[in-house]
Amino acid sequence: MRISGIRSAYSALESTFEVAVYPTDVRHFVVISELDDNPGPSITNCAEFAAPQLARRLEIPWKRAVFIESYPANPALGQRDPTFDRIAFTGEITLMPGFASRPPVPKATFADRGWQPLDLFLATALQEAGCQMSTLIGRTVRFRESAQGASGEYRVLGYDGRRYYTNKGVFASEDLVGVPTACPGRAAGHSAGPAP
Repeated sequence: MRISGIRSAYSALESTFEVAVYPTDVRHFVVISELDDNPGPSITNCAEFAAPQLARRLEIPWKRAVFIESYPANPALGQRDPTFDRIAFTGEITLMPGFASRPPVPKATFADRGWQPLDLFLATALQEAGCQMSTLIGRTVRFRESAQGASGEYRVLGYDGRRYYTNKGVFASEDLVGVPTACPGRAAGHSAGPAP
């Protein structure tokens, strides 16, 4: 869902994000995705203000929320799938004076390492909750194996928002060379794997 009116203490402009919530028995995963037409600060530049406002609007208890920042795929930069990073906060929320005499804004306190790559456990939990992180899981794709350009085809078993886990090892997103359009031994035109 698209949520507008996210305020920051550092800007008069309000932000708009695409937000998806994936509830589980223990946590609510809140994926905040940057939009091309966001008129205000990016999620990276206002995360400490956006998270408490979203938790309140979505009626999610603060201690049950896990916030995840996402940026869309950017094929021009070699990024086939969106990126995902956890935004880690402590339990502390304070009020900051609003920008230019506007009302106060709730501000969350970042943990020691505010942005953290998802580990495979968290990425798997997020996928099991219904978030489609990659269209390549279960497919055979080509990855660059060395700086000299050698490459091989491997089956993608998982994706954590930055790295692909395959049957032959772990590859960074930038090592993805391509997705074959047909499997050897199959007639041309058949899918290389399950439908995304």
